[in-house]
Amino acid sequence: MTVAMKQFGLWIPWDVTVKKLLPYSLMIDSQSGQGPFKFWRHEHHFSERNGKTLLTDNIEYRLPFGIIGRIIEIVFFKTLQRLLFSYRHKKTQEFFSRPR
Repeated sequence: MTVAMKQFGLWIPWDVTVKKLLPYSLMIDSQSGQGPFKFWRHEHHFSERNGKTLLTDNIEYRLPFGIIGRIIEIVFFKTLQRLLFSYRHKKTQEFFSRPR
């Protein structure tokens, strides 16, 4: 599937494929073509803890542009990644807290 993500005011197409799906426990997706990364693999692990669902992410990635990409990662990307996952956590909580 191709999704679009907004980056620096530009919409960038991102080809993502679900590589593995084990209902209620695991989903693995990866960049399968064009996208903002040189390499992207994302594991979503779901488990039960104290009657609630715990979601744990494991991400492997490489940014493009060689040493320049490495500098961008150190200076900027790790902070951006934390902000994005904090936002996702907030939105997930809001979604599942709504009355049904």
